Amino acid sequence: MISNMNPTQILPESYRHCYTLDSSQHKIAQALLMCVGLGAFFLGWQLLGSISPALMTLLKLGRDRLQLVLFLMTIIIMILLHEAIHALALWFFTRSFPSFGVTHMGSVYVDASNWYLPRTPMFLMLVAPLLVLSMLGILLLCLASPGIFFKMLIWAILLNAIGAVNDLAVAAWVFFQPATVLIKNSGLALSIYRIPDDQSQKTDIKARIRGFMERRLIESMT
Repeated sequence: MISNMNPTQILPESYRHCYTLDSSQHKIAQALLMCVGLGAFFLGWQLLGSISPALMTLLKLGRDRLQLVLFLMTIIIMILLHEAIHALALWFFTRSFPSFGVTHMGSVYVDASNWYLPRTPMFLMLVAPLLVLSMLGILLLCLASPGIFFKMLIWAILLNAIGAVNDLAVAAWVFFQPATVLIKNSGLALSIYRIPDDQSQKTDIKARIRGFMERRLIESMT
């Protein structure tokens, strides 16, 4: 995934727009990803229950208002941290902070639509929140004593992992792109730009997988 290309705000003349992955046009895929996230959470919950029943007891939310308020605050903080790490990763590669947006459903996202990013920076930006927040959460768990803070830390790690399912799906899509690809990410849509007849797009296993995924994409849009 190493590339000598740098992020740019001007699309090189040799590049052409291939297609755009728009969340508003791929609602079935979004629903499937949501089901995957919920399924992963359910399996993880069952696994934790079989490994440590005591931990499951600890994770259960009480009926008092304090725990419910803290749980809602944990969700809000986790979402803000998740998007902030996306923004910091983009700043690291572009030295420019992206703007933030909010969907009609209230979801926060990072808008980097004024940049064309190579494959590696885009991939790292997508997986950064899952890696950074998971490692930070595990470190804090090692230092925290059992209690409400410990409980909310575990919930934050679990919720962040669920929220990263869409990021991981897009990261997988980016992973199979050729090394010379440039990508524009608005937070709601992902636009792919490539060089026509680029020799780097040879017919290796990654190219075959990419071709299969993109054929399915085109079929779903027609």
